[in-house]
Amino acid sequence: MRAHARRKFYEARLSNPAIAHAAMAWIGRLYEVEGRARELDAHSRCAVRQEDSRPLHEYWPVPPDVHQALLNAESIGRYFNTHIKDCYHERRVR
Repeated sequence: MRAHARRKFYEARLSNPAIAHAAMAWIGRLYEVEGRARELDAHSRCAVRQEDSRPLHEYWPVPPDVHQALLNAESIGRYFNTHIKDCYHERRVR
């Protein structure tokens, strides 16, 4: 399945190079995660996948009261989308 998806992006590199390159880079990072997790037991492999497969972003300068309100929010996603995303500087860490 993964090789099939990668092959489709490889084939698209001429018609849409920016998207194809970004997708292939992301797939490469997923292969790296899988390589590190290969020898682990199922529970540890799942934990590594959950932690290392998703992008990590940093937002600043988020005031302490906004951060605390995020942690206490009934819906963290809704609070984040309303009060943090697109309101503060953002940088992708990985």
